Amino acid sequence: MELYFGKVRRLALQALNYGGYKLHPYPMGDIAKLLLMKESDAEELCVTHGLKTGFDKSTNVLSLQAKQAPFTHSEKSFRHQSSMINRKRASTLFQEVTAGGFYSTR
Repeated sequence: MELYFGKVRRLALQALNYGGYKLHPYPMGDIAKLLLMKESDAEELCVTHGLKTGFDKSTNVLSLQAKQAPFTHSEKSFRHQSSMINRKRASTLFQEVTAGGFYSTR
């Protein structure tokens, strides 16, 4: 599933930019929670896809400015792993393939 996280995150950002209200910026912290990323990584992902980010004047919070720039598909590999995935990962490839080593090799 981890292979598809980048694509899902890209589609989510594209939907936010397309469907968002121009005068209502989205706080980057909220976007980071939705995308299961750190705030700095979420901002980098937005910039990579050509989206405009900046500080909202009313709340002074880093935000995504929807519909301010066109969404561009980037070929840049953006693969930041979530800590949730790292905790579930087996220590060896054999354990991961055999569902945690439940199968014996007799």
